[in-house]
Amino acid sequence: MAIGTFFAYSGIFTNVEDALADYEAVHVLHTEIGLIDAYDAAVVERTGGGGALLGALAGHAAAGMSRSDLKELGEGLDAGQAGLVVVAISDVEAKVEAAMKHAERIQAKQLKADQKAIENDAKG
Repeated sequence: MAIGTFFAYSGIFTNVEDALADYEAVHVLHTEIGLIDAYDAAVVERTGGGGALLGALAGHAAAGMSRSDLKELGEGLDAGQAGLVVVAISDVEAKVEAAMKHAERIQAKQLKADQKAIENDAKG
């Protein structure tokens, strides 16, 4: 089993439009540097009732993450109206954070993830 080092970034946004703009910036970044297959991302939006956005994260951008990692990211996202979660290889940390320029706050967490599980999840 190949284990790789990844980072999960969660950006908190006051509106979904800013989250979508940063989602596009992260996509362009990975396209330009030739790593389009080396990341996953999801925009989540709070809809009535509040509560953690954990459920929205559980099915996307989560392969290889522990339940506690997901819970921590979900709780951090509760502070905003929308969130952007990006899982990327460790070599592009600064570039991903720079692309998420509309975020009020960015939380980063280093992950040791099973690359095969991530690839299988991406193939869906």
